[in-house]
Amino acid sequence: MWRMLIAVIVVVLWSGTVHATQCRGIAPELKEPALCSIAFDFDGECGVPKYKFPDWDTVAIAVGAWEKLPIRIIIAAADVVVMARGAPSFVSVFAGNSYNADLMTPERKAVGVPSGPHGEFFASVHAEEHFPADAGMQFPAGQPMEAAHLDVHVYCWPKGASYTGSLSIWYKLDPP
Repeated sequence: MWRMLIAVIVVVLWSGTVHATQCRGIAPELKEPALCSIAFDFDGECGVPKYKFPDWDTVAIAVGAWEKLPIRIIIAAADVVVMARGAPSFVSVFAGNSYNADLMTPERKAVGVPSGPHGEFFASVHAEEHFPADAGMQFPAGQPMEAAHLDVHVYCWPKGASYTGSLSIWYKLDPP
């Protein structure tokens, strides 16, 4: 938690004045490098695929480009909580970028702990990666989602247990 907060403060101070209107294509022109952020929430059930694409059986969320310009990702973070009733839960999570070498965060795993009077087990996991502020990880604009998307892979059990999570991205616009 502290590591992420310090990294965000350093990136903000390093990048100068933040022009929030540049994020998501609101401003007509770039002024100074801005640090933008966006969060995507998702939920689902363990072992129940959400997408029809081949080999996407563990993809909990996939998002295509949201900016009109290419971006450079500075920080990527994925958080997932699994709640199971009557049996211990397990969760494995990582975030990917199909435009690059796919793996955006390291895979993280957690085993559920008993919580509550009704036999609930909760497993919570956080996967995060910081990229060099002067380089970042590229992500294009204007590509079809099958060709360029960010995603979160969630493998969990027991089958049918519910999960909820988020994908948070801090980035800079990267005009051509």
